[in-house]
Amino acid sequence: NAHQVLDDITVPIFQISSLKSIGINLLENYLRTELNDKTKLKLKLENPLGIAERIFDKYLAIVHERKQILVNDEQILFILHSDVDEYRRQMLDDFKLQLSKIDNIFFRMIDNMEEFLLEYIQISRLIPTLFSSSSSAELKAQFNNRVNKNIEQDITLCISHLCDWIVQRSNRTVHQLNKHLNASSSNSRRQQQVLNETSNDMSSGADVDFSISRQQILNQLQTQSQNILYNQKTVNGAQADELTASIRSTMLGTAAIEVGAVGLGVLAALASFDWTGLLGAGLMGIFGLYLIPMRRLTIKQEMKDRIDKTRVDLTEQLRKHFSHELDNNERKMRELTMPYARFVQDEEEKIQKTIEQIETVRKQIRQLKLDIDISLLQKGKLQ
Repeated sequence: NAHQVLDDITVPIFQISSLKSIGINLLENYLRTELNDKTKLKLKLENPLGIAERIFDKYLAIVHERKQILVNDEQILFILHSDVDEYRRQMLDDFKLQLSKIDNIFFRMIDNMEEFLLEYIQISRLIPTLFSSSSSAELKAQFNNRVNKNIEQDITLCISHLCDWIVQRSNRTVHQLNKHLNASSSNSRRQQQVLNETSNDMSSGADVDFSISRQQILNQLQTQSQNILYNQKTVNGAQADELTASIRSTMLGTAAIEVGAVGLGVLAALASFDWTGLLGAGLMGIFGLYLIPMRRLTIKQEMKDRIDKTRVDLTEQLRKHFSHELDNNERKMRELTMPYARFVQDEEEKIQKTIEQIETVRKQIRQLKLDIDISLLQKGKLQ
């Protein structure tokens, strides 16, 4: 117990009893032989140094404990930064899937267009196209109903889902960051205060910012997409008109070539009973049969190119906006962890500085003890 109180196992302990005269001789012998003037002077000089050394040893142990806490904080910061990095990587990967949904809408539009052309640019459509006054309007209406069917609504819905996806994934990552920060709040009282401030900022500001930004994202994307879709709608209207003119031109060209072969009246009579186009095709000469598929391929390629251009323009706008939002959200997340990171960095600098100061003082104490021993040794030689 005495060694623990004095914190020095080198101090001799004498168990004495004056009543039973136990240990008195050993103590008396120690006082006469060991505790001489030289030893007394050394003890007198080294006593405050020993006290100071033990105090600094205790402080150094406390500082190392705090340093270990900061090591845990560094691990948490690494997890936080890894979460943000993983958020960006997953968002970039999943965005490709989101874009593929929009691509599929346009691909479906191309399929509808091909089916439409296959059905309407054929021999059986020749007579109605030439002699019906309502055929052009009907053709345009059929084109809009079958090719442009729900395209604008489907794309608007995809964009709305895209905005929800961006906000939900961002909020989920923010909650994950907040969870890691709250888990580390038991390290120290000061750290608790910093983490509470950080958590309050995240819970009160981050979700609100992300939720508010959803409507902003949605409005911006819908405005941009509406502009593109409006242009596409205008182009599609022109395409319907051009398609009508192209079909009429093709059919008129075919009829002009074949009128000398079978006569327009006979052709009209036969075509009226030939809804499949097979019988009419059998009556047509080789030049007429060549014009229709060639014109169909030309119209098909022109319309496919226009649809592809619209798809590329829209996806490019979405990609630019997504990149902007991703960078903005990543910046917000890193800003949320900055108070915690600054706290850890400041504490590391303070602890390192404290360790250096304590080591400097301990080195000076050891040097003073050495100087005392040398001085006493030299004094003993002079005597």
